[in-house]
Amino acid sequence: MNIMEWVGGNPESRDAKLTVSETQGPACMRFSAYWERGYCGCVDCHCIVGYGATEQEAIDDYWELWENR
Repeated sequence: MNIMEWVGGNPESRDAKLTVSETQGPACMRFSAYWERGYCGCVDCHCIVGYGATEQEAIDDYWELWENR
């Protein structure tokens, strides 16, 4: 038996480091930002993902969504 740590959900504070990836979507959603430790990427995932035309816009979108959750 292997013990694994899984942290689902969203970070507790803004101290969390987000992961930013390029997407295949439209230019206005070229980048996505998410908290990798909590994001599983499944179809029904309820974790926050921010999108933007630039990496910084995706990060800003993430934190705006995080504050309004």
